[in-house]
Amino acid sequence: MGVDVNEEQVKEATKATMLNVIAVLKEAVGGDLNKVRQCVQLTGIFNTKDDYTKHADLMNTASDLTVEILGEKGKHARATLGASSIPVNSSVEIQAIFEVE
Repeated sequence: MGVDVNEEQVKEATKATMLNVIAVLKEAVGGDLNKVRQCVQLTGIFNTKDDYTKHADLMNTASDLTVEILGEKGKHARATLGASSIPVNSSVEIQAIFEVE
């Protein structure tokens, strides 16, 4: 993890970030998540030290939340990686691709 946070804090940040992604998605479909056909892919980028290797465990937070909210339509491909820095010193960034009506 980065110098200022631990795994639990990053998992909470990942959950908050994914909830923000879902909120933007909901706005994009006029408030009706039933218009979402599929979560195609999530990519998680984590601000970590060079020797950190549990990125996938952190990303499970976002993946599990997406399935919890969208059901079967929330199942997706994903990529997860670490970075030595992320803009504004964030601990996580999530990119998402959804298929919608």
